[in-house]
Amino acid sequence: MFLDKSISEVLHHRYFNTLSSAFFVLLYLNFIFNHLSAIRDGEISPTVLIFVAMETTVVIMLILRPNPKKRAATFWPWFFAIFGTFLPLTLSPLGVTTNAFVGETLVLLGGTMAIASYLSLNTSHGTTPALRNVKTKGMYTFVRHPMYLSYIVLFVGYLNISLSPLNLAVIVTTIFCLTQRIRYEEKILF
Repeated sequence: MFLDKSISEVLHHRYFNTLSSAFFVLLYLNFIFNHLSAIRDGEISPTVLIFVAMETTVVIMLILRPNPKKRAATFWPWFFAIFGTFLPLTLSPLGVTTNAFVGETLVLLGGTMAIASYLSLNTSHGTTPALRNVKTKGMYTFVRHPMYLSYIVLFVGYLNISLSPLNLAVIVTTIFCLTQRIRYEEKILF
């Protein structure tokens, strides 16, 4: 309990949001640079531009989001949320292509689904589990967690375009973090 109280104080410190946002922006810029350079050099399919667009949408939504009504205040929800958000930004476009057609199709489908999910969320999007507004329209009419489903579709496609041990480890770890994140989100929402 003492640890949770100490972590809560750190997480709600006025500099924490600024520092974590700065770190996120640096990871994002590195991700964008690596992928745009790889596309330019012909090392990866231009289809991954949808992934770049999706991550750009995430950054914009995080900047525009309002303060939540209720937020997770313990270590594990934050841990899984932060790693589930930041880990995909470490994916490398320099892996081996195993099935370009399947990969490109899944990346386009997953990226499009993700952007539609973000737009359905509007400003209710955040990194950590928090109560903003429960959405039931748009993509949320069809699936309880369309954003996470779209990530999985996109990640499977990405692995077909750029398979490497590092990318596989990042994606498996990210999917685990997302499943835990869903669990903590459900606790806050209901």
